[in-house]
Amino acid sequence: MPKLKVKLFYDCISPFSCYAFNVLSRYRSIWQFELELKPMLLGGVMAATNNSPPAMRPWFSSTLRFAEQDAQRNNEFFNVALLPMPSNFFGPDGPADKSGLARNHVYMRTLCAVSRDCTNEELFASTCAIFNMIHVDVEARDADGAVRMDESTLSKRLSGILSKDKAESCVAAVNSPDIKELLKKNTTEALDYGAFGAPYMVVSGHGRETAGGGEDMVVFGSDRFEQLAWAIRRPWLGPDPSRLRVRSCL
Repeated sequence: MPKLKVKLFYDCISPFSCYAFNVLSRYRSIWQFELELKPMLLGGVMAATNNSPPAMRPWFSSTLRFAEQDAQRNNEFFNVALLPMPSNFFGPDGPADKSGLARNHVYMRTLCAVSRDCTNEELFASTCAIFNMIHVDVEARDADGAVRMDESTLSKRLSGILSKDKAESCVAAVNSPDIKELLKKNTTEALDYGAFGAPYMVVSGHGRETAGGGEDMVVFGSDRFEQLAWAIRRPWLGPDPSRLRVRSCL
């Protein structure tokens, strides 16, 4: 019987990718699946599919109350204490401003270098560290709420996970043609699977034929895990199984 496998296409700028990453990490031993991490460029996917970030949609200002409450509920539901989005998520001139985190390719190129040169577990730990750097660690933010993201800061952050030499080597590779091409290749692969945002998961080895033919089951977002568990015949114990408890309906 084929082994269950989940490819996770993600960009660490995406808070929903952070939620999904945490859920998958908690279920690795419960579902007994192979997790393949595929760092991609969310901006490239959005551009290729004519999609746009929620904050740039015409009706966004009408959703502010819901969005604020939804973020609070998500943090509690997923048991992941994400901070508000960094103040430099976009640059001063909007989404196209290359000074913003959303257009800073350094961290995802670094993860591509880690995926090429290090072990899967080192990629997993490095991914976790960068998610935390952008979304969780208040110490990573300056007084204005911005996250500094440069090669020196990344090297220091990853030196606690990789060896100092490995961390410096992976960060130094961000401008190499091979690493740029690898990030582009991962992004193109995600698009070939039908991605239009992040996170985007491709599940195989589940033994079911899917709509459209073939076995690859595609899942978008961080809010389909209960449905996915049902589809692949695996238990669903909530987004954080460690805090499972029985609640009365009375």
